[in-house]
Amino acid sequence: MSYKFVISKPTKNVLTETNPNNLVFSSDYGTLKYETSGTVTVTAVVNGVDKLFFGFFNHNLGHYPYVEAYVKEIDANIYKPMPLFTSGATTFITYGLQLTTTQLLFRIRMVNYAFATYSIVFKYFIFKNDLGL
Repeated sequence: MSYKFVISKPTKNVLTETNPNNLVFSSDYGTLKYETSGTVTVTAVVNGVDKLFFGFFNHNLGHYPYVEAYVKEIDANIYKPMPLFTSGATTFITYGLQLTTTQLLFRIRMVNYAFATYSIVFKYFIFKNDLGL
């Protein structure tokens, strides 16, 4: 005999419900397993031309994990999901994430930004699941 753990939505019978849309949780279905989270701050010294900047985090999981990543834009105080592209009349900036089996690589490309120094903050959430990528 095998056992399972099931939580149904209100008004649904946990003993008879088989539609996963009517369940809050069921051990019959896989779930993401949380590994870690954190921030990476990249200091970008811009000189008005096309510039690339990088930030790194070593996760050392040995596989490509599932990752959610966000960036706090230079002109805003909120995090936005990545990848992200923003532009102005003559400027643009892209924020991206590359992933290896051991590292997160945050990438910033800034074009035509004025001479200045910016601190760009990335927030990441890494899950343990090996997605087989």
